[in-house]
Amino acid sequence: MSIPPSVLVGVDVGGTFTDCILIDVVAETIRIAKVPSTPEDQSLGVVSGIDRFFDDKESWKFDVLVHGTTVATNAVIERTGDAVALVTTFGFGDVLELRRRDRPHLFGLHGTYDPIVPRNFVAEVRERISASGETEEEPDREDLDAAVAMIRKAGISSVVVSFINSYANPKNELAAAAYIRHQAPEIQVTCACDVSREHREFERTSTATVDAYIHRKMKGYLSALKTRARERGFAQDIWVSQSNGGRMSLEVAAESPVKTLLSGPAAGIVAGQHIAQLAGYRNAVTMDMGGTSLDVGVLVDGRVAMLPERSIEFGIPIRLPMVDIQTIGAGGGSIAHVDLEGLLEVGPESAGAVPGPACYAKSGTRPTITDANLLLGRLGESRALGSGSALKLRRDLAERAVVDGIGSLGGTPIELAKSIVNVAVRKMASSLRLATTERGLDPDQFVLVCYGGAGPLHVCDVLKEVPFREAIVPLLPGITCALGCLIAEAKYDFVQTVDANLHDLAPSAIPDIIASHVRAGSALLQQHQIDDASCAVLAEAEMRFQGQTHTITVPLNTQDLSATAILKVMEANYLRRFGRMFSGRAPVVSSIRTTVIGPAPSLSLETLSTKIAQDRRAGKPSAPIMWRALHLDGGSVECPVYARDDLRVSQEIFGPAIIEQSDTTCFIDKGFRARVDEHLNIRIQAEQ
Repeated sequence: MSIPPSVLVGVDVGGTFTDCILIDVVAETIRIAKVPSTPEDQSLGVVSGIDRFFDDKESWKFDVLVHGTTVATNAVIERTGDAVALVTTFGFGDVLELRRRDRPHLFGLHGTYDPIVPRNFVAEVRERISASGETEEEPDREDLDAAVAMIRKAGISSVVVSFINSYANPKNELAAAAYIRHQAPEIQVTCACDVSREHREFERTSTATVDAYIHRKMKGYLSALKTRARERGFAQDIWVSQSNGGRMSLEVAAESPVKTLLSGPAAGIVAGQHIAQLAGYRNAVTMDMGGTSLDVGVLVDGRVAMLPERSIEFGIPIRLPMVDIQTIGAGGGSIAHVDLEGLLEVGPESAGAVPGPACYAKSGTRPTITDANLLLGRLGESRALGSGSALKLRRDLAERAVVDGIGSLGGTPIELAKSIVNVAVRKMASSLRLATTERGLDPDQFVLVCYGGAGPLHVCDVLKEVPFREAIVPLLPGITCALGCLIAEAKYDFVQTVDANLHDLAPSAIPDIIASHVRAGSALLQQHQIDDASCAVLAEAEMRFQGQTHTITVPLNTQDLSATAILKVMEANYLRRFGRMFSGRAPVVSSIRTTVIGPAPSLSLETLSTKIAQDRRAGKPSAPIMWRALHLDGGSVECPVYARDDLRVSQEIFGPAIIEQSDTTCFIDKGFRARVDEHLNIRIQAEQ
């Protein structure tokens, strides 16, 4: 039986800042820290942030550490992973280039595709496993020797072995991997069957290739973090947020780094789910605007939308369960520039943590959204940026960057800054519409949960474009992803391709697959003193009708796995989604997915927020701490600036107004009303 932890630390490593939160469950207190990220070694930023919680830097006195990381994502996007070779079945060497005959641009025939594995690093091996799993030909030793020779000559450090039909029987794939490891023990070898046990050779190979590409970098980072934590006296387990919205052990993350690709944003959506439900909403859209990107998630009827697959970049699909997140390059550090047609564009390139926006005075010279907000008066120069930071913004540098960067468009620095914000807001609104109206969802039936270091600056801008019922800015918007890391449950996903007629399967086939998954997941959780009694199991089937290619996800009742029960649920889901039903077509089970879930730390947002709000229920509404010139579309006004920590429960603020706190700034535009609710969220609506 595990002992409930009392002191928890969550960390989210972003492109610009590393956000940290410490929660003492017993004392019901919260402390936060926001420090610059350290791209050269992200573990340095993590340690720097956690060190701020302790006077004795060699004594980390807490029980749980969960963190989200961008190491894997950055390595893929920036192409800074290892050189990778692919060993595949003879005749299938072009699997990555052929893709699915898609293209990067919907219109026109131009576009480029840069595979992670160049074609000259692909080795073909004569072997064959049939689709039914029978061994027709074992791997040819001469071909394997030639592959090893090519790999060594090229100086490649990571290899993927991905044979056709290995999902049905991994025997040949495992044998080839073992042979390569024996012949070249210095090389990291990844088996596709260990990463994804599903059919569709392109998606399986792509997923395994990405895993190999980031394997050494991620393993090195996690090892450095563990070493630095141990040096500070922290001997407990370290957990890592993963793309499915759960958390996994550091050891599993090191061996399966591809599962961390949406680590931080996924944790943010989990936190957004709890925040929305605490505010009385089961339908919500989350908008996380950090320093590098804008991430949008959807919650319908209290559930986080999931995808069985998504692309991290064009032509690079990842076939693993992931939180459904729409990501665009519109963060506070996104760079504004004039494109080849002479039009203003914002992002996707970001100034990141180094050099950062020009106003940070850290050698950045190109204009960003943050620089524009400073010129418009939404941000101020007087207050340090981040918790315990000495970083103050410089207006003169922001103005110089805007004029030098996009001055050719004409206009004053203020007019140029407004243009930057307007273009960025259009991109944000487009992403939000894609997640709602373009999927048949009415924004008026949803609440917008807005967080991230830059999100609350633009919440009213977005509400003007997309008519959500209202918006919620959480108590700690800049630390929400770090908070989500602590709320997340331990989750381990398993999948097995079946590809058979439902009625042809033996009655024990599906229960046996789920049981094997549960055994594997329970074994992983038991390593962290999480017993079976406290675990939960979610099972799903990917199904289709005979003759179809695409599948639908069918939730399974593990207490009744009969063909009749499964078919009933499938037909109901199919009818709900498509409005019609095929008759006379056999139901096909493509694959079975199982998630084994361990409990989250004993953390109650409601209890914590209620405790903190107790001291803010009495007394007069707080007054502005200062006034600042604010540039709106109708001209300049003197705008009141409030300290968020001083606001009282039920206090109302009418725009234009600015609310500052250590981890972010919230801008209330003219025509909007903000109210502090009983959990200290800021609820924003347009005035009637």
